[in-house]
Amino acid sequence: FCFASVLFPVLRNSPVAYLLGTSFERTVPYHRWTGCLLFGVVTIHGAGMLWEKGGEALEWDVGGRNNLAGLISWCCIVPMVLGAAQRRRCWEVFHCVHLVLFPVSIVFA
Repeated sequence: FCFASVLFPVLRNSPVAYLLGTSFERTVPYHRWTGCLLFGVVTIHGAGMLWEKGGEALEWDVGGRNNLAGLISWCCIVPMVLGAAQRRRCWEVFHCVHLVLFPVSIVFA
């Protein structure tokens, strides 16, 4: 749910923005807020998993639950969050990092 709430406001022809009657430019701050919320929730969740499971949280279990994939997804989210602070100076880098790492984080999430 949190990934979807990050993605919907930033689409140019977002159905949510159309239903609310707002423009793309007015939905970008919601994308940033929900992105920060996603990062916080994912970080707290990952820290709780590491606290509860310890070292076995980092194992790749093919048949069962796979906690290492979540860590890989988090490692893809961190550069996106850090790059967002520099988006005005290095727009091309910020945009490429988002285009490459967002699908990877979705695959491993």
